[in-house]
Amino acid sequence: MTRDSAGSDPAAGGPSSWLFRSRGGWGGPGAGSGLLDRQAERAAIDRVLASARDGFSATLVIRGSAGVGKTALLGYAADSAADMRVCGVTGIETEIGLAFAALHQLLVPFLDGIGELPIPQRLALRVAFGMEQGPAADRFLVGLAALTLLARAAEDQPVLCLIDDGQWLDAESAQRPGPRCCAARSS
Repeated sequence: MTRDSAGSDPAAGGPSSWLFRSRGGWGGPGAGSGLLDRQAERAAIDRVLASARDGFSATLVIRGSAGVGKTALLGYAADSAADMRVCGVTGIETEIGLAFAALHQLLVPFLDGIGELPIPQRLALRVAFGMEQGPAADRFLVGLAALTLLARAAEDQPVLCLIDDGQWLDAESAQRPGPRCCAARSS
């Protein structure tokens, strides 16, 4: 799900529900404002977001033990990206065997652009997402299609992709854009 600069899901007219998908939730708007003594991590996030605003892609991976505040840092990133198109996915243990499930969840807001993809990319992505029958999707073409959709979306507005609980992503999705925090802008 995406949110506009006011933090609302334009299609539903309310707050983005993807922010609340994980067990503890992303916390929604304001979630990152209560972080204590995380200056280094917040500065790293701010650099990634500034890079995207300046027209460059950037990636940040946040690692740590359970309960150290990784999801809260993602909340901070979302809160700090009011001028960006924010999308995200939370890995779910029970979905780990569903090929391309996480990638599909991440790309749902961008699927209206699938018809503009080159035919091989479009076919591969449609087959991978079960939208069309065909031989097993070529992983390279699926990845290329995902990057093309994200790059085209970033032409209009910087895009911030947040991925939480990446250890539960299906193997096929984990090989695509898979960092915990990624910001992109295409000039």
